[in-house]
Amino acid sequence: MTKIALTILFALSFVLPSYAIVRRICKVQYATSYGWSQEYTMEVTFMTGTELNNATHSYSYDPYKKFCLLWFSNGGVAINEIQDYFLCGSEFDDDAFRNLFFFRSNIRCTQINSTEDEAPMWKITGKTFVGDFVDPRENK
Repeated sequence: MTKIALTILFALSFVLPSYAIVRRICKVQYATSYGWSQEYTMEVTFMTGTELNNATHSYSYDPYKKFCLLWFSNGGVAINEIQDYFLCGSEFDDDAFRNLFFFRSNIRCTQINSTEDEAPMWKITGKTFVGDFVDPRENK
């Protein structure tokens, strides 16, 4: 997994500026055997499968699916497939982010690059219950 994470990090460092990839601060939790973990605040990278394929110079990801990447301080990355339906074009832009959280405060994701037998589940919270985005850049 570390080799894949470093490859993705290297590829994204050259490619990210040329795509409509969105980075937003969100609250993140992972599924445990007793419920959800505590919330962690972190910047999450959102992109389409096409953008992820372009960034990694591969055809490993379904171009019709949407993904979010969670970057960790140890250099690791969790590549998560977004399970919830929402409207998004071929590029994940600011409007796609707002559409993703239009009717909901959080989304469910499945980590697709895990080495565990069962893929970990993640919950990404982009809005509070009162309707404000977690990332202050969205609350204009």
